Amino acid sequence: MDRQIVYPAQIPLDSDLLNAQRNAFVGLGHLAGMAYGDDTVAAGGFACTPGTGLTVIIAPGSLLAAGVVDATAYGTLAANGSVLVRQHISRDPVTLTVPGAGGTYTVYATPATVDTDDTVLPFYNAADPSVTYAGADNSGKTAPTVRQDMAQLGIATTVPDGAYPLWTITVPAAATAITADMIAQAEGAPFYETIPELQADLAGRLKLADPQAQTVNGPVTFTGETEVPDTEDFTGKSALNAETAEGRYVGSVIASGSTNVRITGVQEDASGTLIATMSDGTTQNYIPSGQIVQANSAYSHASGGNGNTIYATCNVTLKRSATFLVTGCSNYAKVTSGQSQVELQYSSDGTTFTTFGSGDTTTASCIYATGILTLDAGDYVIRTVAENGNNTAIGWSAILSYIAVSE
Repeated sequence: MDRQIVYPAQIPLDSDLLNAQRNAFVGLGHLAGMAYGDDTVAAGGFACTPGTGLTVIIAPGSLLAAGVVDATAYGTLAANGSVLVRQHISRDPVTLTVPGAGGTYTVYATPATVDTDDTVLPFYNAADPSVTYAGADNSGKTAPTVRQDMAQLGIATTVPDGAYPLWTITVPAAATAITADMIAQAEGAPFYETIPELQADLAGRLKLADPQAQTVNGPVTFTGETEVPDTEDFTGKSALNAETAEGRYVGSVIASGSTNVRITGVQEDASGTLIATMSDGTTQNYIPSGQIVQANSAYSHASGGNGNTIYATCNVTLKRSATFLVTGCSNYAKVTSGQSQVELQYSSDGTTFTTFGSGDTTTASCIYATGILTLDAGDYVIRTVAENGNNTAIGWSAILSYIAVSE
């Protein structure tokens, strides 16, 4: 910012005073441009509150807008067309009358530069210094004494050219007074947060008052580049960058429109079962392939004599539902008459059995029965039941085997 230099015993000139003010004016304009941008319009203050009846009261405020240093001569200084951000001020509360009920109106501010405060000034009388002139050349005429950058306030259904919207007033039909709920910030109003407001907002978003326990609700969006250092040691509760996390944890992103439930955690127990924790707090167990069945045997046999019923039994524990192909058979010798039969049965309590496959013969020496069995997770008994109707048979046996065909 430029500053004027004056010296002792120097004859003061009006340009010295005018340049001192212009230099300060230019310096403040460039400072405003640094803060808000050279082409940005910004408003501060101008709070709008209901007045009496159909009126609103606009508090003092200021408007930053691009202009030039001086479009016209400033005293004895020539006009200066250099681009500059200028501050236009409304110093006192202003009462605006709303045009009527049943309409929507906009309060606006128009930047204006006005030479005002006209006064009859005393001038030096070279012919008789003891008697001053009234006005230039003793003409008695007034002259403006202040160049004001003003924010002129108004209200209308549309915003005039060169003005900027501040508030929208929506007045219902038959309303006789303005209330606070009728007042809203206008679309495109150039209000910006102050530095204290920005500081409080930033602290509220980024500074954790309690680093031990924090909850974030709703989506969080970051724009631009955000760098987080890699972390191997979690004892200090440091941040973990996305690249490291991606290689360390299971990803779980639900596609848009999907009804699937997001997995928030995965653990493995001592038996190798994966336990998934869902976003709703429930858990689901997943058994690795080949660990679906625990049984005392996948093959069992028994033998007996003439006219007996014998059983070949397996005890089965299912960790989850599965489908089995089960085969049972019976063989015997020296058949002379009668019929032999094989049945496949299962039970969940070891007492009540359900048949799901059978085979019989009157002549063959080996009987087969095959069945498909689908069971839910749980404990079961699966058996082959062999009945020999031939009392003359000298010996026979029953065999049971099964394999899981789907998991």
